[in-house]
Amino acid sequence: MFDEENRSWLLKSHTESDEDFSDAFSALDWKIKQHEICLISFDQKSIEGVALAERKQKVATARYRVVFTHFKPFTKLPIDAISQKLGGSIRRYFIKASNGQGHRMATQTWNDVIDTIIAMQPDVLNAIQGVITIRNWLQKPIVGDWTQTLSEERDAVGIALEIFGTERQKELRKWSPPLNNEAAPYLQGLSEVVIGEDAMIQHDNEVFDTWERIQKTMVGATIFSRGDQLLTIQNFNRTPIEKTLGVDLLYYHNTYRAYVLVQYKRMRRDEKNRWVYRPENDASYQLEIDRMRAFQKQTPTENLISKSLSEHRLSPALFFFKLCPETIFNPASTEMIKGMYFSLDHWESLLGSPLTRGERGGLRIPFDHDLRYMNNSLFVQLAQDGWIGSRAVTSEQVTSIINQCLLSNREVIYAYSETI
Repeated sequence: MFDEENRSWLLKSHTESDEDFSDAFSALDWKIKQHEICLISFDQKSIEGVALAERKQKVATARYRVVFTHFKPFTKLPIDAISQKLGGSIRRYFIKASNGQGHRMATQTWNDVIDTIIAMQPDVLNAIQGVITIRNWLQKPIVGDWTQTLSEERDAVGIALEIFGTERQKELRKWSPPLNNEAAPYLQGLSEVVIGEDAMIQHDNEVFDTWERIQKTMVGATIFSRGDQLLTIQNFNRTPIEKTLGVDLLYYHNTYRAYVLVQYKRMRRDEKNRWVYRPENDASYQLEIDRMRAFQKQTPTENLISKSLSEHRLSPALFFFKLCPETIFNPASTEMIKGMYFSLDHWESLLGSPLTRGERGGLRIPFDHDLRYMNNSLFVQLAQDGWIGSRAVTSEQVTSIINQCLLSNREVIYAYSETI
């Protein structure tokens, strides 16, 4: 409960802009970096939402900074009305806690309060369950290949948002995790705007002339807007997420008519605890790079002359690898995965370098600055301004790339930006 009127108004304005906010509290029974579920009141009279809260360091005597994220708004629920429905000691405890005089609610008290709120306003159930699920994941991280893929999917969506020029953190905060720890594509929990299948097919026929071949793989589309720009992000998947081999990001920048395909590769710890990627341990690698080479051979770029200034490139490369260390999926994070980007021609140079040969002569790509790679910020800047990417790739050829990716049981995040 925020009891300073001016500050309450300021903090509430942050939630209306989908921004995180923080305040200082006496939180003696709250451990540092521990996440809790909080019911939020800005007017001291009603519950206005639920949020995930994390206690940070001490900022004054017996007062700690608390950061609130993943705020989900409610239609105002009067605290008095909630209290009237809670009987006996539970009602007294709730009144004491809501006045800022209590500590963490006892489990049964919390459950009774939540049940009462849901009974009064059933549509808040998903919001409350979503925040609770995030908190549970943070307390006991779920590991496995499907959560690794989830991390890569979030990274791909975040990169698309960065290239598009929108606020990645603000948009990714809207993500809701799958309930009951079920494996599901990341984009499925990020439903800013979901449009029907017929509308999607009609919309994207302008991009892919042979859309019918891939329409059955769609699980939905999310659309973001910024001024007169639209960004459509879609997930194509023929297999359950827990069975996929990795993630691809296919991005089309309408302004520069540039396609960029990023193939994610997961780095693992070696016997000396160093992050490395070993192509020989990746069952899909050889097939993927053979397809890239074949496509590049069929579509030579060195002989293409830019027809306009917008088609001029520092590198007309379409294919990129992103090598990134394995990571435990953190549902509260909106940060990009630290990684190394290599264009296909750069990658070919790596294959012949002594820096990528192990002690026994095997091919291994280490996380090493001497390899001269692009980091997240540089890659985003170059893609955002159309300095990298294809210049004259036909719709049919790009559709073929997507189908090849799908046939290799990969997750494909397809992002398309356009001017409306």
